[in-house]
Amino acid sequence: MFEQTFKNIDDILRKDAGCTSELDYTEQSSWLLFLKYLDALEHDKAAEAELEGKTYTFILAESYRWEAWAAPKTPDGKLDHNTAMTGDDLRDFVNGKLFPYLAGFKQRASGPNTIEYKIGEVFGEIKNKVQSGYNLRDVMDLVDELRFRSQTEKHELSHLYEAKIKNMGRALGKSGDGGVDGVIDQDALGLDQIYVQAKRYTDNKVSSGEIRDFFGSLDRFKANKGLFVTTSTFSPAAKETAEMLSKRIVLIDGLFLTRLMIRFDIGCRVEEVVHIKKLDEDFFD
Repeated sequence: MFEQTFKNIDDILRKDAGCTSELDYTEQSSWLLFLKYLDALEHDKAAEAELEGKTYTFILAESYRWEAWAAPKTPDGKLDHNTAMTGDDLRDFVNGKLFPYLAGFKQRASGPNTIEYKIGEVFGEIKNKVQSGYNLRDVMDLVDELRFRSQTEKHELSHLYEAKIKNMGRALGKSGDGGVDGVIDQDALGLDQIYVQAKRYTDNKVSSGEIRDFFGSLDRFKANKGLFVTTSTFSPAAKETAEMLSKRIVLIDGLFLTRLMIRFDIGCRVEEVVHIKKLDEDFFD
């Protein structure tokens, strides 16, 4: 059901000058899928609230909801070509209004554990790379046809999305170090291994995209466990991505890394020694 649609989306993105890799195809289709899914979820919640005699408050303002800017409909449920944006108008709206609005949720959210904050975090990390508004229109039309409300539909979407990440990792692994900086053997024969990725950052947070890259590299090496170490921190979106994926990826940020170094006396020097004394009761015997 979804597989052919995903292939068609990738075919369109391959023709676009702004998308040049599997990473781009996955990232660009992902933010569109998310907004489509969020719109469906919000309408479900609004319908449930109405049945209970309550009013549901939408997360997104009306003009930024999927049905308003991406897929306005005629009374018979078909795409309204008279109001649906395309070409430069669509691209300029997405780049100049939609993404800044969504990224702004991070500052407007009441706390880091809210969905508003997570939306702002995600859309603050990525950008629209589709340069042609006509290509973007074609992709959006395909995404709008998708339905993922049943458990079967959600499972298939999750399976195909994970497959896209694996393909992305294989493509990225064709050059450089393959996205892996080291391998830890957990036994003498190296039968059980942990693959390590390390990022030495001062200010930048590790993004969800970097976690997805690492996941793809783990799949290329047929590894089940990974360790991602950074001297900075992980964004909330990166932490969520690590928890969502099927492979076990442990995250170690700068603070945790410092504690481990002190605990195991790595890269440390002794500043002060504290002697704790106790009387020797046998001394007077």
